[in-house]
Amino acid sequence: HFFALNPLLCVLVCVSATMPAVISGAPASSSSSSTHVGPSPAVGPSKKLAVGLPPPRFVKVSGCEGFRHTLVVASLSCTPVEISGIREGGSPPGLREYEGNFLKLLHRLTNGAKIVIDPTGTCVRYSPGALIGGTFTHDCNLARGLGYWLEPLALLAPFCKSPVEVTLTGVTNREPDLGVELIFLIVPLRGFFSRCFSLEYVYFEKPSF
Repeated sequence: HFFALNPLLCVLVCVSATMPAVISGAPASSSSSSTHVGPSPAVGPSKKLAVGLPPPRFVKVSGCEGFRHTLVVASLSCTPVEISGIREGGSPPGLREYEGNFLKLLHRLTNGAKIVIDPTGTCVRYSPGALIGGTFTHDCNLARGLGYWLEPLALLAPFCKSPVEVTLTGVTNREPDLGVELIFLIVPLRGFFSRCFSLEYVYFEKPSF
């Protein structure tokens, strides 16, 4: 009569009878009628495994062709890259000043990026960081036009954490780079990128002698 009046209690008793008796992580033996309550017996000193991060595996690229695009793809895919053999037979060998200037811009656009250049300038190791964006001014090298810096900025800006508001100073038009006016005539850049990318440029005219 008691279980008939308390159907919920009857269900709980039946469920508890079918469940294995496990208290504090120690299963009860089927041959023992008593259940151990309390901490499990010590089985020996605890061992802590030292877990370390594996060293980064660099994707190796040879030559300076596609220098900017290699770094852009590495930044978007978070893949460390090693660019070696940069003008090894050139005079002088290694990076040019405008390429080093682009590395500075990339470093300002990210957080946690590591850039290592060997003493000869013929090898660059780049470990990408988080694309954070932000507001800053960058002085571009006058050996190239502003399009050299604007093209990779337009590719990276949509993936930055914060909107990119950058002021570039330098030469607006210089071959072989695209001119600023031509880049801003591109419809997708003015439409889609306008929400996450803002650019101001300062034009310096060449003095006439």
